Amino acid sequence: MIESIIINKEALISLSFDRENSILKKNLPNECEFNILNELCLLLQPLKETSIVFSGSLYNTVSLLYPSIHYLINTCFNEIELKNELIVSLRDTLIESLRKRFRFVFSTDLFAAASFLNYNYRKFEFIHDSRERRNVLDKAKQYIINYHNVEQSTSFNSAEPVLSSSPLTNITNSSQNVCALTNISSSSSNSSFSSLISKQKKPSFLSKIADKASNLIVSTNVSDIETEIINYQDNLFKIENNIEDEIDSCLSFYKINQNHFPLLTKIAKNIFCIPITSVPVEGLFSQSGLTMTDLRTRMTAKNLKACVFYKTNKKYFF
Repeated sequence: MIESIIINKEALISLSFDRENSILKKNLPNECEFNILNELCLLLQPLKETSIVFSGSLYNTVSLLYPSIHYLINTCFNEIELKNELIVSLRDTLIESLRKRFRFVFSTDLFAAASFLNYNYRKFEFIHDSRERRNVLDKAKQYIINYHNVEQSTSFNSAEPVLSSSPLTNITNSSQNVCALTNISSSSSNSSFSSLISKQKKPSFLSKIADKASNLIVSTNVSDIETEIINYQDNLFKIENNIEDEIDSCLSFYKINQNHFPLLTKIAKNIFCIPITSVPVEGLFSQSGLTMTDLRTRMTAKNLKACVFYKTNKKYFF
């Protein structure tokens, strides 16, 4: 609604001069109010972009959560030039609200480890403070090493690897959850909001927080988890140049490099299966409703399950 008002500002002003549009002229925002609305749109634009990314049809791995929230709170909002005191106050309140709502992301090493396993963010270049970056990197690598050690020690008993102090337990019992981000609606700019929605191609939200591109080569003779981590950090791997989508690329990466990083691949599969939002599940419910219509009242649960499974995964069958 606010976006439409800003985009059609000139048209609304022109229409307000007609006699039959006296009500429009009476309720049309003045120049000062238009400036406030413009800054409000600039402030909310990053949330909108984040919501679009996390609520998309593609499977979003949990690796996106840490860099996205960190970038919003510590970089993105602060780069927006705001003049109105009311909008500035709103920005401060919004940052503090996000910080409290997603504090579990920064206090749980699982999310840092997940971001590290996504090669787009493995260097954590979205963290500008070098000391903080080193600290987060160390925690992420230690979590992966501990996970591997626990998995290795339990494999002898043919038991599923379970971390005794797994942060997943705390997340499950927490009043906040990863899916909460589905309800918030990212790209900061110093220009007016109208320029933000121009048709010119702009860098995506995820590309802004990804590490800078570097030369990639293939590693050989990987022996243990620590060696794999070192080679992984030193760009000793290969990627396909035709993978442009930031979301698909992290999933395809381990398919391509599973022979070079067998241990990291196994850990990444376990961590990346954690959904970042409830959108995929809600999509399945919607798909079930569209399949089980009044004309299919005799359809069994088994057939419904098979139909939904096929419609959801049909791209893998052809």
